[in-house]
Amino acid sequence: MLSLYRIRELVKSHPSFFEKKFTAGTRNLSLFSYHYAHTDNYRDKSEDLLQLRGITYDRDTGELAALPYHKFFNFGEMVTQFDVTEYVIFEKLDGSMVFPIPHDDTFSFATGKGLTEVAKVAQDFISDKPAYSQFINKCLDKEWTPIFEWCSAKMRVVLTYPEDRLVLTGIRKHKDGSYLTHSEMLEEAVGIDVVNILPVPKTSTTDWVSSVREIPNAEGFVCRKGNHFLKIKCDDYMKAHHSIDLLKSKNQILDLVLDGKVDDLKARMVTSTNSCLFR
Repeated sequence: MLSLYRIRELVKSHPSFFEKKFTAGTRNLSLFSYHYAHTDNYRDKSEDLLQLRGITYDRDTGELAALPYHKFFNFGEMVTQFDVTEYVIFEKLDGSMVFPIPHDDTFSFATGKGLTEVAKVAQDFISDKPAYSQFINKCLDKEWTPIFEWCSAKMRVVLTYPEDRLVLTGIRKHKDGSYLTHSEMLEEAVGIDVVNILPVPKTSTTDWVSSVREIPNAEGFVCRKGNHFLKIKCDDYMKAHHSIDLLKSKNQILDLVLDGKVDDLKARMVTSTNSCLFR
């Protein structure tokens, strides 16, 4: 996998990405991710940037500490054609990605933004579920990062889950960045909630994608072929998520106004953009 030096060089030359320094126990860590995930951040640029989605290093030794998912895209954003019969179809859960970072003979959950409140709540969830800790420690001993989706009504994104769930969606090897297959995950994750897969569709890819778009009360699916992933999302979900994002944006702008920080924001933006955003 990529070295800490290489990752830092990428961040220096691509301002859409960041390094977050923090401490877990006695371990000094650096997590790398993106400020926003627009396709222009990746198009015609180094494929190494795809790894900046929570990848975490020991800042003192340069050792890779955690390797969650690489960045992948909705069908139609970067890839416009594929054969669904060549892929394994995973259920797409509407939660938050969390993964363990080892330190001091234990581990702490993190999200793509670090040791967040979401990660803390997910870790509290497994405090009385020893099968999770045993499984996670087994993975960490093998230098694998198990990747989970935290689904909770307390921290709802769009869909409502009647019960809290911490679902294993992937396991990634530090050595080469490859992912375990679904059958391999089932073998490793005894007593763990594992993401479902679907049978290979018998229709054409075009017809299958169209049928997925029309499914209600679901986010969609992730199509996986080795290390190549594609997201197919349902139209109703996309509309609901867009509305939530729009509301968040308006609330953020209101917060800036109330805090008297609009001028600070304007000073950091290109002049031609200011005129249309702040008139």
